[in-house]
Amino acid sequence: MILAPAANSHRVSNLRPATSNPPASRHPLESATNTAAKATQQVNRPASIQAFTPGTDLDHDPHASNTMRTTTIVAIAGTIFLAALVSFTTPSAAQPQVQLQGPLTASDIRFTLITASGSGEAVRPPDRAVVSLGVTITEKTAALATDALNKRLAAATRAIKGTALPGLLLQTQWVSVSPQFNYQDQAEGKEFKVVGYQASTTLRVQLDDPKNAGDVIDAAVAAGGNTIQGVSFELAKRDPAEAEALTTATSAARRKADVMAAALGLRITRVIEARTGVAAGPSPMYGMEKMMMASNGGRGNPTSVETGEITITAEATVSFAAEPIR
Repeated sequence: MILAPAANSHRVSNLRPATSNPPASRHPLESATNTAAKATQQVNRPASIQAFTPGTDLDHDPHASNTMRTTTIVAIAGTIFLAALVSFTTPSAAQPQVQLQGPLTASDIRFTLITASGSGEAVRPPDRAVVSLGVTITEKTAALATDALNKRLAAATRAIKGTALPGLLLQTQWVSVSPQFNYQDQAEGKEFKVVGYQASTTLRVQLDDPKNAGDVIDAAVAAGGNTIQGVSFELAKRDPAEAEALTTATSAARRKADVMAAALGLRITRVIEARTGVAAGPSPMYGMEKMMMASNGGRGNPTSVETGEITITAEATVSFAAEPIR
């Protein structure tokens, strides 16, 4: 259908309400928003279509068609721009505005920082023993050394298990086969020559009763074991001892802080920071004497092992806030 303009029609670009008086002063953002809204309403309202009557083809009226398209694009673009501008410039109620008051100065600090360190310890008898022992064999060939090692290790292992001690647990720690050289050749400027092979292995034997460590050593040596690295003693449950040591260390730090605060006319009000470290003291060790006995075929008195005590130590460093006494 072809639409022709009516006698009293106006083009879309001129559909703008006339104003006799200038609008009152408004915020620039509000005025721009209202202008875009009015332009959009005028472009989209039915009156813009009813202003044309049959007889005029909009496709053949470039001025009217271009004007309508221009007004529509301008109105839409203006609306999108203003919506984005409002979202960026309008403060959100959920995000309160923060006003910076300048850098922090010494007068703004209302407490004195006091840092003190303390130490503590807890002493316990060991409730676990670990024995490291094994077999070392030297033969002319690697095969002979390995075969002899396996036989003697099997005999030592059977002897240890035969004790049926409480909590007995065996674990292989080390196995090696290495060539042996005549180091006298080096002194004489000769080329090294292999004179044999050494095979060795080490077992870790764990016991629940430290007093039984000597029985394990005697059984292993009697069955062919000839190397003993030593015996160490442990705590199966360290947590209670660590807690006791740490409590003592923290209390010592607080006492020192109280003394410092009182000397400065202050009182401790709260803790700012606390750090700690816990370590086990040296455990009693059984030395190498029994290895010398093993080299003599295991003859000698039963092995006596002194278990001693284990000391757990802790360190605590605490920073406190102190304020004037009022």
